[in-house]
Amino acid sequence: MLRYVLRRTAGWMAMIVAATNATFFLASWFLDPRSNYHELGRLRSDQQISVALRPYGLDPDQSVLYRWWFWIKDVVLHFDWGRSPTGVSVNSEVAYRVVVSGELVLGGTILSVLLGVALGVHTASRQYGVVDRVSQTVSIVLYNVPTAVGALGLVLFAVWFNQRLGTTVLHVAGANTPGVDGTWHRLADRLDHLVLPTVTLTLLGYASWHVTQRA
Repeated sequence: MLRYVLRRTAGWMAMIVAATNATFFLASWFLDPRSNYHELGRLRSDQQISVALRPYGLDPDQSVLYRWWFWIKDVVLHFDWGRSPTGVSVNSEVAYRVVVSGELVLGGTILSVLLGVALGVHTASRQYGVVDRVSQTVSIVLYNVPTAVGALGLVLFAVWFNQRLGTTVLHVAGANTPGVDGTWHRLADRLDHLVLPTVTLTLLGYASWHVTQRA
């Protein structure tokens, strides 16, 4: 058992190392960190921007291998995943996004289980009725919809819905609204931002629970 766990852990670690390094090289080849500075109001030359990026190991005038060594050395020795082109710590950004993702996954999983199991019990006790056939059809369709496609569809619906109402009811981006003050106002704003992605995860995740529970 211990050998199996160690082997699986080593496999996951190797995959993480390969994926992160591949992402680094792809980003270095195809993205230009100077583009963020070009969008700022104060104009600076490419040479000035390169000098500003050099302390972060993001100067595109330096070789990719040099920038990779600058990055991987800090990762291995200090567990420092570097800085964004604007100087923000990648570690803090990842930690923040882990918390947000955890909230979404936890909420989506709980709602998916509750909805799927309840619907499965209900339809199993009333087999071959209208509700059973319709709910099974909907569940099978949703089960085969890729998450990215379903999420994009709900985002387009939310944009249309907001435009029809003339105000933002369903937020389609971000985890909070900048400038919101007050504990309760911030909490309500955070929950409002969680609605659309949680609904997406719930609708695309309950189907398997429904079909399994009914069977």
